[in-house]
Amino acid sequence: MSNVGTALQIVEDESAYGPAMRALSPKFRAFVHAKVQQGLSNRRAAQVAGYSATNDNVLDQSAYRLSHDPRIIAAIHEETKKLMHSEGANSIRVVVSIRDDLTADAPVRLKAALALMDRSGFNAVSEQRVSVEHTMSDAEMDRRILMLCSELGIGDAEARKMLIDPKAKPNPLLEAETIPEATDAEFEPVRPDDEILDELLSPNVPPEPEAQE
Repeated sequence: MSNVGTALQIVEDESAYGPAMRALSPKFRAFVHAKVQQGLSNRRAAQVAGYSATNDNVLDQSAYRLSHDPRIIAAIHEETKKLMHSEGANSIRVVVSIRDDLTADAPVRLKAALALMDRSGFNAVSEQRVSVEHTMSDAEMDRRILMLCSELGIGDAEARKMLIDPKAKPNPLLEAETIPEATDAEFEPVRPDDEILDELLSPNVPPEPEAQE
């Protein structure tokens, strides 16, 4: 790569690119490289990628357009992930050196040690306990008792012995409905449907008087 300030020259290896980078033009790729590999600002990245720098306005417009292009944004994310994976080992070595530095302050070394543990599967186990408490008044408890007794077939007298407040009013759910027994009932025989239908369809003619002898 050339120095910052001149057009960025990149020897491209298509096999090393992901799908987002492969979809870009060479100048777009140069902009992504300048952003990810060199950490340049949008304006400087556009300049080293070969975009016109005849005046500041033109360069600023190009930088804005490039930095907001969805294709370039996807490629920057793709290349950043690759960089993070490749530089992960170096970052770990830095943290290890801080942990092992006997001249460093104890809190700093402890923080480095904890960071290594967290990222190697030895993170602290957090436990959360949630307790839910349901409270009911005495009257509500009595209503529940009476309802349960009713479902179990326990009579009202026995159920009321279990109440918290025995002086509570009787549960209307436990008061059985009294159905009067039928004594002198009159029954009308059920007529067949055909007979009723014939009666409805027959003309309303008064019966002939009986002949007198």
